[in-house]
Amino acid sequence: MAGLGGSTGRLSAGGPMRWPCAAAVPIAALALGAGAAPPPDPLGDPARWVRFDERDGLPPGRLLALVRSGDGTVWAGGEGGLAYYDGYRWTRVHVGGPVRSMASASDGGLYVVAGRRLLFGRDERFEPVDVAPIEPAAVARIAEGGVLVVGPYRDRPPPAFPAGYVVVKDGRPRTPRPLDYLWRGHRPLLSATGSGHPWLSVGPAVLRWSDGRFSLVEPFSRPGVRLVVAVENARGDGLAGIWLPAPLAGLWAWTAGEAPRRQPGEGYGMLAAAALAEDGTAVAVYDSRDVRVRRGGVWRSLSPAPEPLSHARWLRFAGDGELWAATAEALHLFRPDATVWTNDRHGFPDVRRDRVHDLALDGRGGLLAATGGGVERRPVTGGLPVPLPELPDGGRASVTTVGVDGKGRIWAGSGDSFEGVRVLDGERWRVVERDAGGEPLGLVHRIRPGRDGGLWFLSIAPSREALQRMEGRLFRLVGDDVRLWPPSRELHGLRPYDIAVDGEGTVWVASSTGLLRHRDGRWTRLVPDDPSASRMLAVAARPGCGAAALSEAGKVFLAGEDGRLKAIGPASAARSPSPGSLAFDAKGRLWVAVGERVYCRTGGSWLRVDRTTGLDAGPLWPLLPTGERLFVGALGTGLWTLPLAPLDRYPPRIAADPPLMRGGTALVRVHPQPFKGWPRRERIPVRFRVDGGPWSAWRYGEAIEIGGLAPGSHRIEVQAGSPLGVGGPAAEVTATVSRPLYRSPAFLLPFALLTAAFAAVTVSFVRRRRRDAERLRASERKYRRLMEDAFEGILLLDDDLRIASANRSAGRLLGLPPAQLAGRPISSICARRERGEALARAVAELAPGRALVLECELAGHEPTLAEISVTRVPGGPIQLMARDITERRRLERERLQLERRLAETQKLESLGVLAGGVAHDFNNLLTTILGNAEVALSELPEGAPSLPYIENVRRTAKRAAELTRQLLDYAGGSAMVRMPVDLNELVGEMLALLRTTVGDRIELDCRLDPSAPAAAGDSSRLRQVLLNLVVNAGEAIGSRPGRILVTTRNAGAAVELAVEDDGPGVDPAVRGRIFDPFFTTKFSGRGLGLAAVKGIVEAHGGTIEVGDSEELGGALFTVRIPAAARDETDAPAAAPGRGRRAAGGTVLLVDDEPDVREVAARALVAAGYDVLEASSGEEALAQVARASRIDAAVIDLTMPGMDGVELLERLRRDRPALPCVLVSGWSERGAGERASRMTGVVFVRKPFEAEELQNAVATAASG
Repeated sequence: MAGLGGSTGRLSAGGPMRWPCAAAVPIAALALGAGAAPPPDPLGDPARWVRFDERDGLPPGRLLALVRSGDGTVWAGGEGGLAYYDGYRWTRVHVGGPVRSMASASDGGLYVVAGRRLLFGRDERFEPVDVAPIEPAAVARIAEGGVLVVGPYRDRPPPAFPAGYVVVKDGRPRTPRPLDYLWRGHRPLLSATGSGHPWLSVGPAVLRWSDGRFSLVEPFSRPGVRLVVAVENARGDGLAGIWLPAPLAGLWAWTAGEAPRRQPGEGYGMLAAAALAEDGTAVAVYDSRDVRVRRGGVWRSLSPAPEPLSHARWLRFAGDGELWAATAEALHLFRPDATVWTNDRHGFPDVRRDRVHDLALDGRGGLLAATGGGVERRPVTGGLPVPLPELPDGGRASVTTVGVDGKGRIWAGSGDSFEGVRVLDGERWRVVERDAGGEPLGLVHRIRPGRDGGLWFLSIAPSREALQRMEGRLFRLVGDDVRLWPPSRELHGLRPYDIAVDGEGTVWVASSTGLLRHRDGRWTRLVPDDPSASRMLAVAARPGCGAAALSEAGKVFLAGEDGRLKAIGPASAARSPSPGSLAFDAKGRLWVAVGERVYCRTGGSWLRVDRTTGLDAGPLWPLLPTGERLFVGALGTGLWTLPLAPLDRYPPRIAADPPLMRGGTALVRVHPQPFKGWPRRERIPVRFRVDGGPWSAWRYGEAIEIGGLAPGSHRIEVQAGSPLGVGGPAAEVTATVSRPLYRSPAFLLPFALLTAAFAAVTVSFVRRRRRDAERLRASERKYRRLMEDAFEGILLLDDDLRIASANRSAGRLLGLPPAQLAGRPISSICARRERGEALARAVAELAPGRALVLECELAGHEPTLAEISVTRVPGGPIQLMARDITERRRLERERLQLERRLAETQKLESLGVLAGGVAHDFNNLLTTILGNAEVALSELPEGAPSLPYIENVRRTAKRAAELTRQLLDYAGGSAMVRMPVDLNELVGEMLALLRTTVGDRIELDCRLDPSAPAAAGDSSRLRQVLLNLVVNAGEAIGSRPGRILVTTRNAGAAVELAVEDDGPGVDPAVRGRIFDPFFTTKFSGRGLGLAAVKGIVEAHGGTIEVGDSEELGGALFTVRIPAAARDETDAPAAAPGRGRRAAGGTVLLVDDEPDVREVAARALVAAGYDVLEASSGEEALAQVARASRIDAAVIDLTMPGMDGVELLERLRRDRPALPCVLVSGWSERGAGERASRMTGVVFVRKPFEAEELQNAVATAASG
């Protein structure tokens, strides 16, 4: 193989050979004179095999079984026990004996035959399963679910049938059954299959499990047939190896539903192991160490065969093309994705095309390659080259550069084969040898894109004859013209090799004398500090601005703003026979190809992605990173492609040993754990950080030396990374650095103690008395300062209970300077004499060491309530401390008052809820009364004696309905709706209610202005304003006879409502607070009435004022509400309509009250509707399901279970435009936001009359 990831590049005439490629085989055969062999099988690549043994955690001894559970975990068992593999490491599990057989259960569990027991479990927990009287010897999964256990009978004389089997499902065994065909003395051989149909060799025949029983397999049913191995995949395809008898010996294969057929392969010996994948790929291993592989139905020998296959005892395909092989010493894993490079090469006779000089993207999903044999275009995703027209210079012209302009044209140049450039415009190449000004282009060595879709051409010489002359020049493609770039004339005298243009338009040229930069109209030469590395062969512009350059010595430099080049590595790079190249990708990573190596710089670290990931190429030159792939061209081995995503798919884990300490240096040995063994441990980069600091650069190796650690404990984190530096989970160790003896507490503490003791003895004798005196004076000053600055009043009493001294706060509380308080008796500080005498007695009786706390009003200019605490200190003065608590007591009283008001408010809210509920239920009753009264009125003949009585019932029910509406308004059940409101009419309607409210002792008069305009407001809210003001006036008058006057006036743009009384009026001192919540001047008041009035008035955009009544002498409350607009007041009122509207159709009527439903149904039937009645939402849905037509719906809003709005939403799922009338004993606000957002909904409040309901249905139906 030429590399770890692709084909070997066998001969072809028209393009690189990819296996399988039928079109290329005949041409290759003609070139070689014989049929070309197919590409080597990937199974023969040793680099794709990973080895595991006891050192990796596998059980010791020979391995006997392997199975993959449903979660992808691989379990391996053998003579040393059981272990599982999570993709990173093997973990042993104790099962109490050697593992001879295993099978995975459909629920993710695992059955294990360990010793003479059958175990079942998950993770690391296994429990025994009793399958007596059978001693389990082998277990296999079956298609019916569960497993099949085979083994001899236990603890009994040999029966007629010495062995049997039992099916186990969910950990519970079924009834054991004997093996009818088993010869005595023959050990049954059970072969598990992927199809769930295990094979069993019993001596006289071979059996296969199917449909819950064993059946004979033809042609293996004759006596003496010995089965070596049998495998089947999930599709039912299979392989079987037969040992005896001789006529049947060999390898047999079959497909699902067909009989087994012998496979060719005489001379290979006896079959030792076999495996079959789901795609039909098969592997057969013989005792002669020969290996055969079947792909596409064709068997081929694998030679030379890798040791994991040639020495395999058994094989298992585990999905995704992975193959496990067990040898006597180890377990091996074949990873098809272990190498990710792919190689496309032509080989003989097109070896010139395998020299790739430059790469570019054509912008249409294609990759252009400049080769020694011309220009090629390939799909970016891989595949055969897309033919391009042959260059005018012939197929043997060497092209060193290629580029694509903004119009999609392909440009090609050569630094040695032809002069000028070739442009592919359409179906043929066009030759351009001079620019628009007649200047010869010469030998164009590099073509690079610019910022505006144009191209830059780097010419290294004016002609092939002048190749040795150092006359480099730059040309630009602008539109369709190629023109000499004037600043490039200054490049004469040096050899340019490469060019790049960054995002700011700066031009960078790699030359023989360093890196040249053209910015702001002038050239600057940047050279490294090492003169031997000044020759720059390649340059790449950074994504933003700046550039990186590659020197002839294999070193990479970054160009800085200071005009210097900073060497950044890589450390292992060296001088190469190829020029090399470098490029930045979209993520800012720098890729470098030099010699036979490819580097990636990410996060300040260099990582290698060449042989580790399967690159096995000669000298490398061009390099092109894209978002998903990396393309590298080689001088002789063609094009190499690296998909970038697989490199970071499974970052490795890491484990670390405790560090070895040498002073301040820690040596940490790490153990990277790659995913399924790839990449190899020695090629996994690792890094570290100390105490949560920054990460170090990535490095290779399994030992990390960390120096410069300070004394103390340090947390060291180590991390392993993917080939591109994506870190996996970090491991953590602790390193402890011991302190030097002279810095340890064991030395410093005694030394400090001895020094301090000596100093104390020396100074103490001389300064003791002076220090003590100073401390005493300081203590006195401190105590005096604390006493004087204290916020509380402090008094010191002598033995006669007179004031000896006082601070400033005490003088402030008592209204006297502190000096005037001295000598006064303690009783004089209280405002009341008896209280002062009681204080004096209590202080006199106070025992030493005890304290006394009491309250009293202090004598002073202002009454002050103080909390006094008295302390008698043994051997000292009596200390009295007074603290002003006047404000605290006032706040406590206010808090208690607020709590009482809050309780009253909550009681009123509860009463409002109760009133709303009663009004709602009462409306249902009134609906029935009104409806029946209307029916009686309509059916009695004119002049009937009972007509007046029924009319009286109807009027009384309407008055009751008005009362319930007011109750709903009080309960908050009605929404605020602005409309023209005639205050004169409103006062007239409420006059009877107001007179009843204030009582007979108070005379209530009205003075209404006929010219007053209508107010723009909510009538219910304005009723509440009028009622609260009249009630407030009545409470102000009290129990005596009085008079209240209600007045309306025309105030221009507003209408004025005034309420005045002959009560005591409002004190001017409290007029600013009477509208505050909870403020009241009445003993039993709640302080909420006027606050509610002000809130309603301001919500209408009006004002309220309080003053003195000139006419009655009491209080005057004046309310001004904005008048309604003229277009609103002049709009004609909607005529209620006396006659019934023309109606027809089917109406769904839903109400949980039978009486209300009967009244509504009668009204709708009278209007000509067909009515479908329902008492609940569920019944209504059933009615609709049976009905063929529904024209409208009348739904009660409040019903048990499914309410009206929910029912309407359910109905409109199938009938989005269904007209609906919502009926409720509550107001329209009760319908909620969901109903208000619906179209085609009319709201009717109970109680309603028949005509009102009929008109509502007609309105809803008309849209």
